[in-house]
Amino acid sequence: METNRPEQQDFPLAYNAYAAFDAQSLKQLMQQRLSDNGTFTDQVFEGSNFNNLLDVVAYSYNVLLYYLNQTSNESLFSNATLYENMNKIVKLVNYNPIGVQSAVLSFQATANQLLEPGVYTIPKFSYFTINDVYYSFNDDITFVKATTGVEILSEIGNRNLLHQGQFVEYPIYISTGENFEEISLVSVDQDNANDPIDHNNIFVFVRDGSGKWREWKRVDSLYLEPGSSECFESRLNENQRYAIKFGNNVAGKKLIAGNLVSIYYLKSDKEVGAVGPNTLDNNQLFFYSTEQFNTIMADIRNATANVISNTQVNNISFTNSNASTNYSDVESSNQIKINAPNLFKQRNRLVTVEDFKNYILYSFGNIVSDVVVVNNWEYIDKHIRYLYNLGIKSPSLDSRVMINQISFSDSCNFNNVYIYCLPKMLQTNDFTYERGFLSLGLKDYIITKLETRKLATVELIVQDPVFYAVGFGVGTQDEIFSKTLNSDITSKTKLVVQRSNSSNLSISEIRGKVAQTILDYFSFSKVKLGQVIDLQTLTQDIYNVGGISSISTVRDSITVPGISLLGFNPVYNASSEDIQLITQNLSLPYFKVPYWYGTSSLLSQIEVVYPGQAETVVN
Repeated sequence: METNRPEQQDFPLAYNAYAAFDAQSLKQLMQQRLSDNGTFTDQVFEGSNFNNLLDVVAYSYNVLLYYLNQTSNESLFSNATLYENMNKIVKLVNYNPIGVQSAVLSFQATANQLLEPGVYTIPKFSYFTINDVYYSFNDDITFVKATTGVEILSEIGNRNLLHQGQFVEYPIYISTGENFEEISLVSVDQDNANDPIDHNNIFVFVRDGSGKWREWKRVDSLYLEPGSSECFESRLNENQRYAIKFGNNVAGKKLIAGNLVSIYYLKSDKEVGAVGPNTLDNNQLFFYSTEQFNTIMADIRNATANVISNTQVNNISFTNSNASTNYSDVESSNQIKINAPNLFKQRNRLVTVEDFKNYILYSFGNIVSDVVVVNNWEYIDKHIRYLYNLGIKSPSLDSRVMINQISFSDSCNFNNVYIYCLPKMLQTNDFTYERGFLSLGLKDYIITKLETRKLATVELIVQDPVFYAVGFGVGTQDEIFSKTLNSDITSKTKLVVQRSNSSNLSISEIRGKVAQTILDYFSFSKVKLGQVIDLQTLTQDIYNVGGISSISTVRDSITVPGISLLGFNPVYNASSEDIQLITQNLSLPYFKVPYWYGTSSLLSQIEVVYPGQAETVVN
């Protein structure tokens, strides 16, 4: 007995035709199929009931196709662009995206003669207020005053930092005793937006069955910890909120039902929290205090600690000669796409110079803007040889080399790894190369973080870059061949800009924009270690100001078409070995960073003339 079956329908579509469909093309296809069938006719008339039904079907399909396309792309690491999806994908390889990183501030401390000799402890979370923003210590700081007179407390400033923000006490959490118990750290403003919680400053205290509080340490992964380890993971999730996760007595210690958990986090002021040099001077130190916090500190602090009193702390003055570092925002999906594979390959170990570089850029985005890492052979072959060529008989006695060697190296040097860091500092109008070095406190902070990941036989030294001064410069053939170029040439050289007849910019506007273009090119936030000084790009940037027909560099009676620069080491400017005219692109060695020499006089060195006019200043 035959069963009546519907006639097989033929859909003559290419295998990838679905990708070409949108609402309009699908509607046209349905209209064509209905017309070919001949049963219905009003589907082709706009406004008819049947036509409206086709609209609903077609546009519903278009929405579904959009979501199909989005979810198909976003499920793959190489294609994902949305932060939420990227965050979930990299969780599979145990990658923890970096959140907000507050500015940090290095400082110096001096005790006066009224503070008696002894051992003192500045309590955890103590803070200053600077221009209505907070800067806090994130740990107890113990120091020794050895003399009865005025004493510089170098150990405080060299080994500690102030972190921008104020610590906030999160409501007590009562544990349920589950395996891998998680606490979602939810802190929002009045608009329900996430508060900027500093990624590196989340602290957890647990009160166990004994009734005593204990501080639990933060770790990268619970799975690398024994079951007895009192530790927690803190991960920034897809909602940009921190998930605090505890163990299961196999991978990290498990919370017992009824344990009290107290969390403290540093709330940042983001970009407005950065401060300039000398802003800490004469500010008073305040102690963080709540009833709960005081109880916790009484349990965990060493009973022999001599906590400094309010009266005693007033005998210590704090200053900062350098500006703070810059605030760093949450790691973007594009940054995650770059960083996640690099850190996954490292397997929590720092072995190659690329491992060190990638990890430093990942972990210290609020401190460094660029990093170069070299081994001891590369350091001696390039940097030390450079110092020898300058005429320094003992390169280890160079001021910057010596201070880092004494502070961080042992007597054996063949196993050193040298880390050149360009700090991410707040920009100031009076930049000098002396302010471009990381403080000892910042260097110690970086080294301490790297210690747990590096090879046991490797010693780390955070080295300072050589700041290479650049200014306008033109030299005679005799000066070049006899090596008598000197840094004074820059003050005698000017950039002459010829204004075109069709320009609608005033003389002062052209001069100001040209000066700003040069300063932007050599901006401390843009320059890199070992970068190429690209005169072609700089020249084009100046022409892009508009209204300029030609430029030339002039000194006395010598005129050079285009831009001619003079580069030199400002510390050893008497040496003829590191001073040169730059008339074409120059690639600097890895330890050098260019900066503009004499920013305050730049505007006066730029002259604007009309076509055919003599090269004289036009006001």
